[in-house]
Amino acid sequence: MMINSLYQLSNKGSLRTLSFILALFLTAAFFLNLNQFSTALRLDLQKTPKDAKKWWLLGQVGMNLGNGKLAFDSYQQANKLEPDNLDYKLSYARMLMFSEDQTDKLKGNQLLREIIRQDHSNPEALSLLAFSYFEGEDYKMAAVTWAMMLRLLEPDDPRVPMLEKSIRAARDALALQEEEKAKSVTPEK
Repeated sequence: MMINSLYQLSNKGSLRTLSFILALFLTAAFFLNLNQFSTALRLDLQKTPKDAKKWWLLGQVGMNLGNGKLAFDSYQQANKLEPDNLDYKLSYARMLMFSEDQTDKLKGNQLLREIIRQDHSNPEALSLLAFSYFEGEDYKMAAVTWAMMLRLLEPDDPRVPMLEKSIRAARDALALQEEEKAKSVTPEK
């Protein structure tokens, strides 16, 4: 019945509708398989709870399923089991940085600094740290961090214009911040 309906839709010139329906079916199949994989991985982790790679993979699955708690807990466990693994540390730091909790953000910031100490050219860690500075209104450090990233890229890298724009935004915000600070220090006549 459904195949016949799809066939009729495609014969009526509604290829866009058919494409949309197929995309929905493929998406549903993907998530069903991903959910099955997640369940199988959890069962396997009950047998091998010290396997950091599987915990990290479960975190990746959680992210793809839109399950932030699963991702957070899994990345945390992977990082706990292998604290020197920069990929695990970065995934966990990313989750902490997007938390509403200031304590989590501070811990994420600390982890990013650890990553950068070990790998000063890690673009994702630098980017997260720069955004953290910008969000915390430390515009000078945001601009410096983005500038450091910019020096690591090839001139034709597609991220260059975005970084240049970010640096300008941080410098503009810094100028405005300093102007506001000067106004508050200098009494009006």
